[in-house]
Amino acid sequence: MKFFIKKEGEDSPIVDNLDDVCKRCMNGCEKIQDDIVCPLERTKRIMDQRLCKQYGDQTKIFICAAQSSFPKKKNFIEKFSFFEDCLLYLDFIKLEIKKQERKKNEQVLHNIKKLNAQGIQYFYDLRNGEFGDTFSRVQEIVQSNPRKITFIILKCMKMIDALKSELTIHDKLLTDKPVLSKMPHDIKKVILNVYHHFEEEFKNRNITFAISDKSWKSNLDFDTINIAFFHLFSNAAKYIRPSTEFHVDLLEDELCFVIKLKMESVQIKEDEIERIFEDRYSGEFTKMHHINGSGLGMGIVQKALKLNNGSISVIAGNPGRITNNVPYAENIFKIQFSKI
Repeated sequence: MKFFIKKEGEDSPIVDNLDDVCKRCMNGCEKIQDDIVCPLERTKRIMDQRLCKQYGDQTKIFICAAQSSFPKKKNFIEKFSFFEDCLLYLDFIKLEIKKQERKKNEQVLHNIKKLNAQGIQYFYDLRNGEFGDTFSRVQEIVQSNPRKITFIILKCMKMIDALKSELTIHDKLLTDKPVLSKMPHDIKKVILNVYHHFEEEFKNRNITFAISDKSWKSNLDFDTINIAFFHLFSNAAKYIRPSTEFHVDLLEDELCFVIKLKMESVQIKEDEIERIFEDRYSGEFTKMHHINGSGLGMGIVQKALKLNNGSISVIAGNPGRITNNVPYAENIFKIQFSKI
């Protein structure tokens, strides 16, 4: 069946599967015509019906039964009534779609703006608020304070990777048909590549990092798997108990490659284990002590791993030590990639 719906105030049709020949036929249609010569088939068919209604100056609905089969005229009228009913709900449907799209994009856009502002601030700080010969000022600071420059370069490298992560989320995680580029990647190299961005933060918290000597390769999409570990390490740097150890165990069996991230981090209650993967959900203790983030990280991790034939589960430890009124526990984040 051919159809065309254009709503007043819209630049283009809402739905339209007409070719140029059908559109010319539509422009000459003002009522039901039981006996028409279809311009596509060039044959006269009793059941070829078409109907067009105009609402106001621009809103128009057109349907044509050419190349379809309607036993009775009544069926055709009922079909047209269905399109009329749909028109009543189009504004509501469009508004809901816009809300969903805005919700998907708003956090990504917020994060990109935030990261961009941080990058600008790093270089503004180099000048200490002074204007004039920027090149000479920066050159002077580079020569007199190489430690500060090294710190800024590392921060900018992390910021650039975070920006890439946000853009990848938009391109691959917020679309129905992401384009993936899977190839063999050494998982230990992938993990260490991300860890180096957070190394200074772990050192500042006196965290000892350890990773297994062994490694393995798996077919992974680098961009999305990088997102997963970026958010996992970001959470670890935020929620791990100071002066403790962070272990990454790389294991495998006949069916799976397994990664275990083991750390003493903020306690996760039993009824929160599944909920931490929900969008915008933050654990009770992180919110209570104002150390929670946006609540999007773990949901993004889960989606990114799923695109790589992987999954993640949380083994929440029993309540342990309390530091600065924050309860901690020995938590394990278990990631599995199927070999099948």
